[in-house]
Amino acid sequence: MDIVLDNDAICDNVWHKIFNGKINSDIIIIGNSKAEAHYNPKIIENFTKHTAYNLGISGTPLNILKIRWQSYINNNKLPKLLIIDVDNNILGTSNSLFEKFQYLPYTSKKEYQDIVKYLDEDYYYEKIIPMYKYRGYEMQVFNKLKSIGDTNDCGHIYKGFKPHDKSWDKNNWALFSKRLLDKDKVDFQSIYKKGIDELNEIIFFCKKNKIQICFIRSPQYYKVNDYKKERSIYVDNILSEIALKNNLEYLNFSKDSLTLDEANFYDKSHLNIEGANKFSNNIAIYINSIIFDKNN
Repeated sequence: MDIVLDNDAICDNVWHKIFNGKINSDIIIIGNSKAEAHYNPKIIENFTKHTAYNLGISGTPLNILKIRWQSYINNNKLPKLLIIDVDNNILGTSNSLFEKFQYLPYTSKKEYQDIVKYLDEDYYYEKIIPMYKYRGYEMQVFNKLKSIGDTNDCGHIYKGFKPHDKSWDKNNWALFSKRLLDKDKVDFQSIYKKGIDELNEIIFFCKKNKIQICFIRSPQYYKVNDYKKERSIYVDNILSEIALKNNLEYLNFSKDSLTLDEANFYDKSHLNIEGANKFSNNIAIYINSIIFDKNN
């Protein structure tokens, strides 16, 4: 399957472009690894005729994703449409930075400091002793310096979209499938309270600045719907209530036909490039018919 990228896909440093005001897109997608892997801006752009950019970031719930969202709106023009890829994890809360290495060039930025100073116990040490933040990352820094100018080191990323040209991993699924009937003994209200507050804060900002918002629960392999079902029902109900209260679209693809075919996925939760391209095409159609046409 053609990855549907072009020469601009090489060395797409998302953080650099955010802080230097080089994105400025009509459509912005935020979310965790599902957002990052599922939305191909090129397909969305070709169909809608609106510029698009994927700001998804792996392993990152809204309380951390706020760094990227605030950095974007503080340094780029505001979008016409914000797509928030929602799932059980995005509304959770993290007390650490996933793949902290990516933030190292930007630790002096206000958007980073405003969030991290409350959750990273090393924040003040790193602020006082700048070189301290590189401990444990020496080889990553060395390899990045060594690779300057080497586009092969960048991977294939187009406007933040990270495609996965992989087939279904049967072994990964076999291991996970044993957990499908695990009981979920947690207080949903307490674990999602902060995430819901963060989501409402984004909604308030967007309404104030006339930015359309669309919640999208993107596809995962259909058998995963049985995993921690009560949690998913709780999150879906909360999202539906928030969407209704704020007159927002909530598109739930958890039971879409795409979810029935293993060939569209590389693991239980993530579409491969073929599945992502199909999904992006569907999303582009929805965006035009539900969002832009409705407001013209």
